[in-house]
Amino acid sequence: MDSFSRTLQTDSHGKASTIKLFSFARPHMRALHLGWISFMTAFLAWYSIPPLISIIQADLGLSATDVYDSNVVAVAATIAARLFVGPLCERFGPRKVMAGLLLVGAIPTAMVGLVKTAGGLIALRFFIGILGATFVPCQFWATQMFSSNVVGTANALAGGWGNSHIPNSTAWKAVYIIPAGMCILVSLVDIFFSDDCPEGKWHSVRQVPNDQVPPPVDVKNEDMEKMPQVAVYEDVDNTDDDTISLSSVNSHKTFATSVAVFFKTLIRPPVLILLIQYACSFGLELSVDNIIAALFHNRFQLSLTSSSYVGSVFGLMNLFSRLSGGLFADYLFRKWKLPGRILAQIILLTCEGCFLIGFSYSLGRLDSSIGMMVLFSFFVQASCGSTFALAPYVDPENSGTVMGIIGAGGSLGGLCFNFLFKSYGLDYHSAFLILGIVALVAGIPGSLLLRVQGRMLYNLRSTK
Repeated sequence: MDSFSRTLQTDSHGKASTIKLFSFARPHMRALHLGWISFMTAFLAWYSIPPLISIIQADLGLSATDVYDSNVVAVAATIAARLFVGPLCERFGPRKVMAGLLLVGAIPTAMVGLVKTAGGLIALRFFIGILGATFVPCQFWATQMFSSNVVGTANALAGGWGNSHIPNSTAWKAVYIIPAGMCILVSLVDIFFSDDCPEGKWHSVRQVPNDQVPPPVDVKNEDMEKMPQVAVYEDVDNTDDDTISLSSVNSHKTFATSVAVFFKTLIRPPVLILLIQYACSFGLELSVDNIIAALFHNRFQLSLTSSSYVGSVFGLMNLFSRLSGGLFADYLFRKWKLPGRILAQIILLTCEGCFLIGFSYSLGRLDSSIGMMVLFSFFVQASCGSTFALAPYVDPENSGTVMGIIGAGGSLGGLCFNFLFKSYGLDYHSAFLILGIVALVAGIPGSLLLRVQGRMLYNLRSTK
């Protein structure tokens, strides 16, 4: 990446083949930056309640069951919304979908201070949970803007940076105005100051017949001229190594067609494998984030403040670890095409599983526990990046649906692993040992069975 270059290199579809990180120019870099800023803003509102839940619980007189039910409802809303939002991105474009989600989520976020009962809190957390679906347009947006050689890096950067994380009885009621206002502000910026794709607005471009679309931008990088480019995918299993272009996404499906496509996509083996692998990366990240501070407090008798600081390292790793997974997948793609991305997936998930098992056996000493936590958290989040470096290739014509399903798998994994930690209580050794084994099973056999566009890991030699 030439972060300070003045011009972006583009491929034959007008997608950027380089990333100019310190640029905010339209359409490519502005879309990338607004994607992660929008997701980060949504994440701020989405996770604004958990840090203050003890204050809310005491002020409203809620039971532990009430709090637990509100947590489950919030995650369930995210799962459902991600499944629904994927097809919406294909029909209306990522820009409008992102802005719409932010506006819809801002309303219940601003109303949290009006809650007086457990039922009210549960209802509002359900609607706030919809903000978790902003991850899908965030990834879809980056996929529309960036070429196959950097799409993994772009998706990982957008997802990783976006996911980075008064008297009490009155302060918590006012604090939610801030994230709600930010959601509204960023949604307006998305609508009026950005583009859906290199060609411009989603619908205005799609109203032009394919044979009347302006000619693509010339490739400026000689290496890019050698890369195969495909405009329309008629048979996903027999296409070249490219992500979706504008003309490959079908935005004119009827409702019945959309439902049929959704279920057909849902049962495709590569979608199911990536769903499970994302559950073992992002889902695991969500569940560990909920208990890591408590683990250091209970296991090593650290103060609440100290254990929170140690636990925060896990979340802060997102600033670079997810991006590292995307960069690694793109690097191996340049060497071995799609089998290289699958190789990145199996390496990262295997390392994740091994270090999770190592962490389960390191809980006798504080220093070794912190060291192993840093290592497993890096690979957990890097695996998130490598997963969405593969996702755009699975079914380019229905890319939004695929991303929504895989993204929902992450939230579903978080729900399942939360049940695991709840079942084992203070037996952190057994819980993390199981997590490590599950990650290894998802990573090794799953990646060996993974077939994307007719390519599998064993095709590695033939692509050299």
